[in-house]
Parts: sequence; C-alpha cells; structure tokens
Amino acid sequence: MRELTGAEKIQTLVAQHQLMVRIGKDTRDPYPHLAIARRQHAVFKAPTKSPTGDGVLALSHHSVQIVLRDATQFSSSLVSEGLGPSTSNARLLVSLDDPEHRVQRALVSHAFNPSSITALAERVMRPIVTELIDGLVARGHDADLVTQLCFAFPVQVIAALLGLPRRDYVRFQKWTTDIVGHLHDPARGARALAEMRQCVDDRIESAAATPGSDLISALVQAEVEGERLSHEDIYTFVRLLLPAGVETTFRQPTRRPS
Repeated sequence: MRELTGAEKIQTLVAQHQLMVRIGKDTRDPYPHLAIARRQHAVFKAPTKSPTGDGVLALSHHSVQIVLRDATQFSSSLVSEGLGPSTSNARLLVSLDDPEHRVQRALVSHAFNPSSITALAERVMRPIVTELIDGLVARGHDADLVTQLCFAFPVQVIAALLGLPRRDYVRFQKWTTDIVGHLHDPARGARALAEMRQCVDDRIESAAATPGSDLISALVQAEVEGERLSHEDIYTFVRLLLPAGVETTFRQPTRRPS
C-alpha cells in the first residue's frame, strides 16, 4: 500500500465546517474555542479569496508537520495575501517555499546572531523600556499599559533597529498603528504604508552608501552562497516585522486580562 501524500493525510483530518462558525462573533477570547477545536479536529478548511483556492488551518502539531513538509501541496504563497495592503505580490520570507525560503532565511539570520541580540538588549531595548515605564509612572492613573508600553515598545525597538533617529519614532508609531489597523480603514492603511515605504527606501539607500550598525545595514551587506538580498527583499522583510514584532507583543496582555 502506497504512502499517502501530505494532501491526502490532511484530507483525513479536515473538518467539514469552518472554525469561525464555531467561534462565532466572539473573537475577544477565542482560545477556549481553539482548544476544543484542536481536540476534535486537527485541521479546518480556510476559505480564501485567492484564485488558487482555499487554504487549511492546521491546529495540531501533527498536522502542522504534515503541511510544513509538503510545500508541493501546501505552498506558503497565500500568506502574504492576509498581511495587509501591497503585500499580495511581495517576496515575504513567510510566503516563500524552499529553496528560496532557505536562502533568504540564512541571509536574514546573519543580522540576528547571539552577540548582536545581546548588544541590542543593552543598547536599544533597555533604554526604551526604561523611558516608557518612567512615562507610565508619571501619568499615574491616566497611564495605559497596552498602548503606552506594550504597543509603543516593539514599535520603537523596530524603529531603532532600522536606524531611524529618535525624532522619527512618533511618526513611525503612527504609521504602524494605521498599517496594523488597515482592515478598519484600508485607505488610511495604504497611505501609511506608502509613507513608511519611502522612509525605509531612503534608509536602504543610505545604508548601501554608508553602512552602519543598524539592521538594514546588516541586511544590505549579508551574503550567503553568493546570494544577496535585493532592495525589495529588504523592504518586504521590514514590512513583515510590523505584524510579527508589534502585534505579537501588544496583543499578549489581552489574551488573559485577569
């Protein structure tokens, strides 16, 4: 008997109803619903508007392994379509399959070696979080932990990583707010993305001419197996940092408010 393909294995696990129907409109705390769904069905069909067809939502370790090991049946190319304006055709790291994914990941990893992360914590993260906490203390009962710390912290760290001057942190934070909230106001999100794009483009060109110690300079200089990141590759990686670095941090306290 032949071994089942990844797609065939997944089909034996797919539930014939949509996960969001079970969660309903209550998305404030979906985790209990997800836990139940994970125990009952490993994978759910995930309808998309993509011309390439629907996707799958894998909830268990076993089913995730099947999907990740079968790029032929389960391409990552759909990922960029859900990340906001101007990303549907982008070469985002999370939307690439091997061998492109392997090469790009190796190039990006050069900028995140252990020594650079340790230096980043002392040089960038600690001063930023100290200043933000001091601001919370000064505001007293008017302080907002989520917006003034959990959101501001990752945004300012990313801005510092990119080599932006401190005077641009507020502007970068406003762009990030509008981009992350693009589903509520697509036009505003698109404007913010265009403005941020111009800022990042300028930084890439500056780093190429005069490299510094920032993330963009490291990405400009990275080389693996004779391959280098293009200007567009660097921009799309920076674009990916917003949902990956910001939303994961500022939404964390709301998962278990108690």
